[in-house]
Amino acid sequence: MRALVPVALLAVAFLAGCSSSDPSVSSSTNPVGASSAMPTFLVASVGEQGPEPTIGVTSDGSIFFQALANTMKSTDGGRTWANVNPPYALPTTLDPFLWVDPVTDRVFSDQLYVACSYLLYSDNGGATWVANPVACGTPANDHQKVTTGAYVPGSPLDRAATATKLVYPNVVYYGVNGIADSRIAMSIDGGQTFPFVAESFPASTPLPSGDVPRCGGGLHGSLVAGPDGTVYVPSRSNCAGARPGTLGGPVVAHSTDNGLTWTNTIVANEVGTPDHDKNPELAVDTENTVYIAFPGGDNRLYLSHSMDHGATWAPAVVVTPELGTVAMPVIAAGSPGRVAMAYYGVADAASSTTKDGLLAVPDNVNDTVRWSLFVTFSLDALAEHPTFQTVRVTGDDPIQVGGISTNSGDSDGAERNLLDFIDIVIDHDGRVHVAFADGCTSEACRGPAAKPADSRDRLGTVAVLQSGPSLYAATGTLMPA
Repeated sequence: MRALVPVALLAVAFLAGCSSSDPSVSSSTNPVGASSAMPTFLVASVGEQGPEPTIGVTSDGSIFFQALANTMKSTDGGRTWANVNPPYALPTTLDPFLWVDPVTDRVFSDQLYVACSYLLYSDNGGATWVANPVACGTPANDHQKVTTGAYVPGSPLDRAATATKLVYPNVVYYGVNGIADSRIAMSIDGGQTFPFVAESFPASTPLPSGDVPRCGGGLHGSLVAGPDGTVYVPSRSNCAGARPGTLGGPVVAHSTDNGLTWTNTIVANEVGTPDHDKNPELAVDTENTVYIAFPGGDNRLYLSHSMDHGATWAPAVVVTPELGTVAMPVIAAGSPGRVAMAYYGVADAASSTTKDGLLAVPDNVNDTVRWSLFVTFSLDALAEHPTFQTVRVTGDDPIQVGGISTNSGDSDGAERNLLDFIDIVIDHDGRVHVAFADGCTSEACRGPAAKPADSRDRLGTVAVLQSGPSLYAATGTLMPA
């Protein structure tokens, strides 16, 4: 059990341009421009099973972690945790999700069941909860996501919410997968009702270019709202990709009228995405630049950005050319150009390389592969050639051995214990918090002879930045909270 990992043992450098075969050695100079010291993290278990975890931080520093049906809370920076579920029984969850509104500190906890979902929210840090047993406006759904965002001045929802803004100042968005489409429901009363519904990825509507019959739809990443109220949804692609054997680049839907209408754009089709891919993920900085992190067709991590609300995108750059296969990347942004990406990755690229010289998809890596949690920082992500600083947060203690299933319908024998995604947020100081699941908690799994069968746990775990760069430029370098 990964109860608490000393922060001083966690930082291992992987820097852009590094030529050494030893992952703890770098030939690069300071890549992030703030400090040559490596960022350090506290890593701790939340004490509950937590695949597909989500995390949020309120303005008083309390951390909330959704561990399946359990809403866990820490008031000491992630070191200890308590279950703050309401005192009444909840339905069995098919998919959990948590979101903390950074403006109001309202904590939303949502549990999926087939007909719809069961939404709870708390305005006092989990001491009491308000329940909405029919949370969404679109039934029979899957893979639900919740977020909040500002009203776009003059939008139909803005005009409709004249009175309800006194009830809650932001729009609450609820996104779900259909069979072949993705739908968004909107609430203007803080999550009590969801009367507005739109398709972010319709089942058969082509992109504006007209040359692709259908892209996106099905599984999508988290909903993200920018400071100006523009809402974004990323989706894995089902388009034809430029690279042999890959799909097209990820697809991003964006709405400038609080979710009522959507426009879709393909990102980095020249890079592609793996055939076995889950969700790309987005973040928006304080000046409304949107960033996307995703596994490319070669199964390495890529980053792109858009400065026009997702209409056009900069060429994607490879973030970690020195690593092997990556899975489930997530991203957070603060001031312009300052981002952090968390993901499961393989430190030894050779161990996840196939016979054709390409990296294997996470499902198909060999049985000796040992996965770690990585976090990569960039403080100049808007540069033509951004620099990156990467920390192997979990060190030599693996979080999984062998394949990680990223395609629920066809896993090629890889295990589904970690499910579909992890999560990352920053607090009001720009401090990074990561939620992930640890599948490797036994002594047998940590040993040199570990086999995939030893790696079947899914323990909810957090990684909290102790020292390193804030994602807010004005804050500079952070020290332990």
